[in-house]
Amino acid sequence: MKDLTFIQQLKRELPTWVNKGWVKKENQNHILDYVSQTQESKPDTSSNTSNTITFTLAWMGVILLTGGIVTFFAHTWAIFPKITKLGILFGSLWICFGLSYLFQKRTSNIEFNQRMSELFSFLGLIIFGANIWLISQIYHIDEHYPTGVLLWSLAALSTAYLIRSHVGLIISIILATLWSAMETFDFMRSVHWGFPILWLFFLYPCIEYRWKRTLHFACFCLLAWSFFIIILFVADFFFMQVYFLIGLATFLLGRILTTYKTFKDLGPYFQHYGAAAALLGLFIPTFPFNITKERGLFFDIIPSVGGTETLIAILAVLFAMIWLAKRAKNTFDHTSFIYGQGIFIILCLIMGVNLLLGTHIEHHRAFISITFNVLFLAGLGWIIYSGYQFRDQVLVNLGFVFFALIILSRYVDTFWTYLNRSVFYITGGLILTVGCYYFEKQRRKIAARIEQKAGGRE
Repeated sequence: MKDLTFIQQLKRELPTWVNKGWVKKENQNHILDYVSQTQESKPDTSSNTSNTITFTLAWMGVILLTGGIVTFFAHTWAIFPKITKLGILFGSLWICFGLSYLFQKRTSNIEFNQRMSELFSFLGLIIFGANIWLISQIYHIDEHYPTGVLLWSLAALSTAYLIRSHVGLIISIILATLWSAMETFDFMRSVHWGFPILWLFFLYPCIEYRWKRTLHFACFCLLAWSFFIIILFVADFFFMQVYFLIGLATFLLGRILTTYKTFKDLGPYFQHYGAAAALLGLFIPTFPFNITKERGLFFDIIPSVGGTETLIAILAVLFAMIWLAKRAKNTFDHTSFIYGQGIFIILCLIMGVNLLLGTHIEHHRAFISITFNVLFLAGLGWIIYSGYQFRDQVLVNLGFVFFALIILSRYVDTFWTYLNRSVFYITGGLILTVGCYYFEKQRRKIAARIEQKAGGRE
């Protein structure tokens, strides 16, 4: 679509540019012709704008429709016989899924029909969840209530598989995370392995249809699930060692996936979230109060974590390292890889010593805490250097975020006891102000170098 305002303004400005010698007079008409052709060749964005408005209104309509149905039946539900209630529940459910399927199969105006299909699948899944609880109420079914959330999640996952519903997969991931939280805190108070098994089924549509944002969200929920376990085991020092190793193995797996052409654009998600989990697992043991043999901080009945779990996690990391070394023989500089192997070997020795100490570990809190602080800083250096080497800005930012966290943590838990309160705040303010400026400056320098390398200017 022509931008007539711009062309008219250019016609008024060009004579001034000619008089000042910026543009030659014979080139004036060529410039106008070129701009006119360029403006005509630009795509018309008015249809995209109208589509956005249309679908925004459509989503508002779905939300209002859902709210209206819920409030209507809330007031009149008791007057219907059971068979009528079931007819309404199942009828509205299949009408929504049927409309979603019909829009999915239409070949004209694919983008519009795809979005309408997602709208009706969303409405159908909301009704499906409501049906579970309403049918339970009608027939007074008293069962393990997280199972209802699991059934709802499985229905959403089936919708994602059958009609390629992007919204269905997102709803399934959210419900599965809620299900795992209920099972973990309300009933099991232990590691809930059902979630990671179900999580594996989330991967196929993300990889098959290249739903990168959904994979991003799925990895975030998996990290959130790991937080549930940390809440249970945060006071168990040996568990945090295993958690760190699992995070490191996930980070290496993400790096391995980037060496395959099929998974090159999906590998960074595992790499980033694995790095975040590994750094968190290594960060918690840097606190002296966490060096204890207790099995749980919030719950008493926590199964023990010991040598067998640690050995399995170490073997998983070693396997990932060997696999990565074979896959990436000539693709990157092995300096950071060798550096990382050295840190890992030292950590394995420290973890082995900690396991041998057993219940006597509390007598060596200061030494173990100092050791883990040193190794954590070394690990941060490795993450930042690896991010720079792989041109991965996320890893660089992640390293600086955890560096700020450890500086702030050590300042608070060390100097709060030994400094006057006013000196404490003054010193803290100076450290944060000057430190933030310095490290942000360094981070920007590294980011600029990454961009230069990515652009081929170095």
